[in-house]
Amino acid sequence: MTDLDLRRSIGAVLRTPTEELSAHTWVFSPAETAVVAELLPRLRWPAHITGSERITTQERLDWLHESLDWLRVTAPGGGRLGSLLAQCSEALEPSLGLRVEDCGRREDLTDPGPLMDAELALGQLRVLLAAGADAEVGL
Repeated sequence: MTDLDLRRSIGAVLRTPTEELSAHTWVFSPAETAVVAELLPRLRWPAHITGSERITTQERLDWLHESLDWLRVTAPGGGRLGSLLAQCSEALEPSLGLRVEDCGRREDLTDPGPLMDAELALGQLRVLLAAGADAEVGL
């Protein structure tokens, strides 16, 4: 599998909502904030990964796939946030095909491989969700 350029794909999806949140033309409703409060912790690396000195590629892939599953399950919620989550899920869908064999090369922020690209893309969504939920979601 070649590089997916998921950061660019998710960036295109997030551009308008980011501008709207920044301009306060979109403010998360209490219902949207509740959805984000439920979803955000599931889109973070779990303690067994963050507390580990040696994280395997398989653990990273498992986390990515579980996070995308949560995103897909949450997306059908409807409304503006549901639509955004569905678009993000669709943009990130190519990463579901990643296998350990696709992730063998060294990665860094200047030259991310496909797994890091997917992780960074999902991170962009987390930042937008946290910002939209404001201080009501424990970060």
